Amino acid sequence: MKSTNKGYIMNIGIDGRAAKWYRGTGIGTYTHQLILSLNSIDNFNDYLIFLPDGSSLKDLKNNFHIESVKANLEENFWDEVSVPNILNNKNTRLGRRKVLNIIWPIFIIISIIYAIISGNLKILNLAITSSTESVVSLTLTLIGTTCLWSGLIEIASNTNIINYLKKFLNPLIIRLFSNLSPQVYDKVVMNIISNILGLGNAATPLGLRAMEELQKENHNKDCLSNNMMMLIILNTSSLQIIPTTIIAIRTSLGSNDPTKIIFPVWFSTICAGIVGIVSTKLIIRITEKGCE
Repeated sequence: MKSTNKGYIMNIGIDGRAAKWYRGTGIGTYTHQLILSLNSIDNFNDYLIFLPDGSSLKDLKNNFHIESVKANLEENFWDEVSVPNILNNKNTRLGRRKVLNIIWPIFIIISIIYAIISGNLKILNLAITSSTESVVSLTLTLIGTTCLWSGLIEIASNTNIINYLKKFLNPLIIRLFSNLSPQVYDKVVMNIISNILGLGNAATPLGLRAMEELQKENHNKDCLSNNMMMLIILNTSSLQIIPTTIIAIRTSLGSNDPTKIIFPVWFSTICAGIVGIVSTKLIIRITEKGCE
């Protein structure tokens, strides 16, 4: 941050890779529109946009700069999407002070001082204790759930179960997607199977990985391919045989019959899936195969 006659100029860094990797999804659309909106209204502050290596954004103003981030090309999904630590004073111009490292301690100190002055130190201690317990409990629950479903998917992928499911879904996949490479095909099928079984914790990383592979095969990087559109629709309106998340929530809230919603879920997701698929096919046909 530096001072001028008009005020302080902020140096702002934005991870814009989602605008290229997941264009058309929620996070992709949000990131892309955020950058475009800032570009249209802000001529004052300096921006550094991190994009995948070889990518660019059109019509950016002079106060917007692009920094390429080289892809890891790792088999591990989390290694690929993690943000590399390339932020430093030299190439980002984000200032020498790490603002967040200053702001949060100030907030904490002010809170403690206020609690002492107002006589609410006991309440503050109770809040700290209860919040730490809930954070640990939530973290352990998420870790356990993620490990469980990830382990089940890994076991299934190394057995004939997945092969049988692939054969069963193959006629549908052929009609919904076109010219999928074997590598992409496996990820798409695993994503669809995870969604059908209600394994959201497993379906999300598999879906992101499939979208990444589809983007690599996409000839027009600034536009969704037909296969990418179809995968998004299947993820947002997929049939769920076992809605595990909803059942778990109903159980935790003391429902007498937490599985009572299974048939309504089947009906609603089947209807949503049919409408989504038909609408996507119509859009592709109207736009003459979209951007391909």
